[in-house]
Amino acid sequence: MRKWLVVTLLVFLVSASIGLHRTSAAMKIFPYTLSIDGKKVEFTNANHPVVLNGTTVAPFRPVFERLGLHVKWKPENKQIIGESSDLTITLTVGSTKAIVNGKRVDMPAAPVIIKGFTFVPLRFISESSGGELQVYGEEGGNNAWLLSAKQVQLNKAIMDNDLKATEKYLQQGADPTVGVGPLGPAIDSFVPFYGDNLEMVVLFLEYEMNVNAQEEFDGTTLLHNAVLYSRYEMVKYLLEHGANPSIESRIGTPLEIAQSPSFPEDQQNADAIAELLKSYLQNG
Repeated sequence: MRKWLVVTLLVFLVSASIGLHRTSAAMKIFPYTLSIDGKKVEFTNANHPVVLNGTTVAPFRPVFERLGLHVKWKPENKQIIGESSDLTITLTVGSTKAIVNGKRVDMPAAPVIIKGFTFVPLRFISESSGGELQVYGEEGGNNAWLLSAKQVQLNKAIMDNDLKATEKYLQQGADPTVGVGPLGPAIDSFVPFYGDNLEMVVLFLEYEMNVNAQEEFDGTTLLHNAVLYSRYEMVKYLLEHGANPSIESRIGTPLEIAQSPSFPEDQQNADAIAELLKSYLQNG
């Protein structure tokens, strides 16, 4: 009898050890910095995102809240609910079925509890909420760059030159200075690229955009980009509303860009812009 108990105990311990090893082997730390709308999400060792059986999962609360979702946790049935004015996502721990605005949707992995924290599939949440997730390797600083739905829609509205939609997303708190990627241009930089749309710039400043906000990668501002694309009226308006013509960037100051034979699209406009910049620099 005693021998049988010893054998049973050994089998149990070996099985548990194998199971633990398999779980550990299947779970790896997510090797990227997660940023949502341009801001790094801080995690502890206990709640850092992990890759579980090939799917990246992250703690639901900081992700949901950064995406603008109000969070509810129902411990009695282990349900997570994320809500906004036009979206409701319901997830259940252990189930790969989610409910998005009343519709059942399959997920690549079920929510799981790890060290007391509930983790959910990161890409599924970003896309179900209308956002976009891009993962960049070493060339992008090992970044997972997640843009919320309002940032994605602001970007689209600007590219479509749609003032009404742009104002809608600015009202929701979308930020035109957020980059489309960790090393990509800020959303506002597309305005001078698509035309001399002064009304769009006026909207940005009405919604308290920092007129001297610099892109993290190259240090350019909206003024640099307006000069780069020879948008005289835009340059004039920005200068009148506090744009600093002395700010350095990787491609030079606004004046250096205007005077460079390599950069401005319209040399005649560039010459006029250079004179305008000189007058502001001289008059302080």
